[in-house]
Amino acid sequence: MLRLGLIGMSDGNGHPYSWAAIINGYNKEVMETCPFSAIPAYLDRQSFPRDQIRGAEVTHIWTQDNVLSDHIARASKIPNVVSHVTDMLGKVDGILLARDDAENHYEIAKPFLEAGLPIYIDKPVALNIQSLNKIFNSAVSPSQIFSCSALRYAKEIIPSGDELKKIGDLRGISATTPNSWEKYAVHLVDPIMSFLLPKKIISKEVKP
Repeated sequence: MLRLGLIGMSDGNGHPYSWAAIINGYNKEVMETCPFSAIPAYLDRQSFPRDQIRGAEVTHIWTQDNVLSDHIARASKIPNVVSHVTDMLGKVDGILLARDDAENHYEIAKPFLEAGLPIYIDKPVALNIQSLNKIFNSAVSPSQIFSCSALRYAKEIIPSGDELKKIGDLRGISATTPNSWEKYAVHLVDPIMSFLLPKKIISKEVKP
């Protein structure tokens, strides 16, 4: 069983609750008191344990507030709450950095990257190239860091090969996203690039 450490939370972002619940299952009564009403609503539409992720468990959690950490832990069945983020070192196999305040990602991720732990970083990883390079330069392995929009894998919004043929050459794409561009642009850019890159850019510009 893969042991995961969860780091959260930032203002307006309920991912620590939902990510842990998707992996561990959840306590319905406690989750109802989650400050993000959409989370218990969409979790209730799933069937647990059938729909939870297998082969992993969120075993540790840290947030900047121990009361908040304890509430997430009870809601999402996380057995260990730590007082300092680095207390997870040596106790977990990977990290879920469930904060979307990109300006803090480097400082939070650095000790885990230097320890060689794989880490999923919530979107956006960084807001400029300099910050992104600092994060990647702290990694000891090129495959250590992962981040994406879940919409990258949403088949219902990605056009099939046949649909792209019917559309013909793309001249422009119009799309909108809620909330701030800095935090939510990835939900547009990632799925769009996932079908543009291999079919349009790489095939034309990269030669064997």
